[in-house]
Amino acid sequence: MPDKHNTYCTFPWEMYSIDVGFGWWRPCPRIDYQKLNDSQFNNHEALVSLRKDLRNGVKNSLCNKCWKDEEQGIKSYRQVLKQDFKHPLISLDTVKTPKVFEIKFSNLCNLKCVFCSNRCSSLWEREIPIESDDYGSLHGDSVSTQSLDYLKENYSEIKVIQLFGGEPVLHKEFNQIFDLIKNAPTSAEKKTISFSTNLFFPENYRKSFEDNITTLLDLGHKLYMRISIDGLKEQGEYLRTGLDWNVFEKNLFSFTEKFLDYPNLGRIKCNIALNITNLVYLDRIMDYLHSNNFGSITPHYNYVGKPERFMLQSYGKKLSTARKIIEKQNFYTFNTYKEHVLSLIGSMEKIEPDMNAIKDCKEWIDQYDQGRTNKFLDLFPDNAYMFEGL
Repeated sequence: MPDKHNTYCTFPWEMYSIDVGFGWWRPCPRIDYQKLNDSQFNNHEALVSLRKDLRNGVKNSLCNKCWKDEEQGIKSYRQVLKQDFKHPLISLDTVKTPKVFEIKFSNLCNLKCVFCSNRCSSLWEREIPIESDDYGSLHGDSVSTQSLDYLKENYSEIKVIQLFGGEPVLHKEFNQIFDLIKNAPTSAEKKTISFSTNLFFPENYRKSFEDNITTLLDLGHKLYMRISIDGLKEQGEYLRTGLDWNVFEKNLFSFTEKFLDYPNLGRIKCNIALNITNLVYLDRIMDYLHSNNFGSITPHYNYVGKPERFMLQSYGKKLSTARKIIEKQNFYTFNTYKEHVLSLIGSMEKIEPDMNAIKDCKEWIDQYDQGRTNKFLDLFPDNAYMFEGL
């Protein structure tokens, strides 16, 4: 059994994430990005301090989101991802290279999901610009080059290359990363390439994407890909503004036909941005995976942490209604995911609802629905419980 500790977490020793476009870094997906003001990748002063604190039982403020969740009896991110144990390198303050190196080259994306933000969608950024004061002092093309150089120099030690977006497949650097992998010495240890994709791109991108995956697998590398499905058909198009379900499904079927039985595939998951809008409709996604014989595409343990209006924990005791609905639903062969969801919301339904966040959600949706043919509660009628008592 791993040695447990109330502040142990593997992320600061295991992972390093850099946002090239805005000049930000973070050691964990739950931590807010920090400004990139020096090029000491994976060993910034704040990160070294974080490692010391977690080792010594000090609740560093960078991790406040997890501490706050746990104080309320809610399962925190480190607990959900089962990373709350002592890392083998915990005695080290500095770590030359992370096991997982995540690069976000920009927020370029072709969708504007309702539960997303300007940091991860260029379409949202057009409406809600990010102030230049929020940028790190180091950002842009020079940092992109530095990141690629860092990856080349430390290629043998990095186990997982993780690409983040936006939509990574649309980034020009997506192909550059694959070229780097293709041209690496054959004697080098095989890598796992990890990324999420909305699979919503034109024919020429699809062909290039599939060629990259074929080459990657034929060289013996592993693929850890997460396909974003937050709702089906009209529900999916509502949640992912700009999505054409038919184009997505064409690309999905093309990918699954070519690769689901491919040797050395690795893991393919269904990346569900779990939030209050789709919580009681997860069974439809499970039915879709089951009906299309996609049993090997397992749901990914992911949930929305921003904005608060869509966060599950903002609804607190209201989640008891959702739990009763989900308990009766058929998740087919995906009962492990069902148990995960029930456990997650079970830890949240003990707290009082955040009525300000719920009112904000109702106002936001009412505004979003203006001019739309398909209204929220027409598409998601079982979500009426969200707004009861307003």
